[in-house]
Amino acid sequence: MPAAIRGRMLRAIDRWVIGATLAFCSTQPADTVFVKLSNESLIDKTLIDWLAKAVESSGVAHGKLCFQVSEDDAAQFLTQTRALAQQLTKQGHEFAIEHFGVGHDSARVLASTPMNYLKIDGSLMQSLSSDEALRQRVRGYIEAANKRGIATIAERVEDANTMAVLFQLGVGYVQGHYLHEPEVVLADTTAAAPLASNATARQKP
Repeated sequence: MPAAIRGRMLRAIDRWVIGATLAFCSTQPADTVFVKLSNESLIDKTLIDWLAKAVESSGVAHGKLCFQVSEDDAAQFLTQTRALAQQLTKQGHEFAIEHFGVGHDSARVLASTPMNYLKIDGSLMQSLSSDEALRQRVRGYIEAANKRGIATIAERVEDANTMAVLFQLGVGYVQGHYLHEPEVVLADTTAAAPLASNATARQKP
């Protein structure tokens, strides 16, 4: 990825992943598939028109894809993030902010960005069961999201104690190795080895 970033190839990679995800959705019964967008795609004004044509040609029903951007990228490009979220919603897609809660402007991102899901960063899960201050912090994120009708997802949940605490705090969904080990769902059939996907299926608690 560092080489792709230096070569400004992330936009092309994102579009390959979107195309492969649409192919996956056309043959698999997944309800919702999350697709990560880089900051290059976040500020790409041609993405929406390209996406509309790609979805139409794929025959995949609207509502299958949820596009996600990191909190850091959203904070850096807040105006573009808000516009992209609105445009994606008009096309029938969903939108999420991932790695939330570790930036310097989390409250502003949450308050000003239309989204369907808020994915709370996995680093906040590591001592959640033993750190009361951290629990209150995560509780605040969940309550703020709930007030706006935004579903919450806890990232990188690794044990039963953490999952139990999250349910007590009111989180909507959890993901992590405790529930399911990572697996390749998109593969380059022309290559010797599969490519790891940045599209992740939604998992319910």
